[in-house]
Amino acid sequence: DSVTLGSDYVNGKHIWGTGSTVTIYGDLGREDFTLVVTGDVNGDSVCDVIDAAQTNLAVNGTTELSDSYALAADTNSDNEITVEDYSDIVNLALK
Repeated sequence: DSVTLGSDYVNGKHIWGTGSTVTIYGDLGREDFTLVVTGDVNGDSVCDVIDAAQTNLAVNGTTELSDSYALAADTNSDNEITVEDYSDIVNLALK
C-alpha cells in the first residue's frame, strides 16, 4: 500500500488543509479522500480570524461555503452553519 498527499503550494511551502486530497493505493486499487480540518474554512491549514470572518459571512447569508469547506465550518456536525459554529471557530482561532 502507498499513500500520496495532494497539497496546495502557498507562500513557498506545501500545506495540507481543508480541501487537500489524500490518495491511498492498495489491494483494492486507488481511493481518494478530501481532508477536512475543523475550523479551516479557507483551506490554508490553520483556523484563524479569516476563517471566523468567512464563517460569519456564511451565517449571515452573504456567502455560501461548499463541500469540504462547509464541513469544516460545521463544528458541531448538525448539517447547518450557525452562530454556534461561528463561536466555536472564533474560540479555536484565539487559542
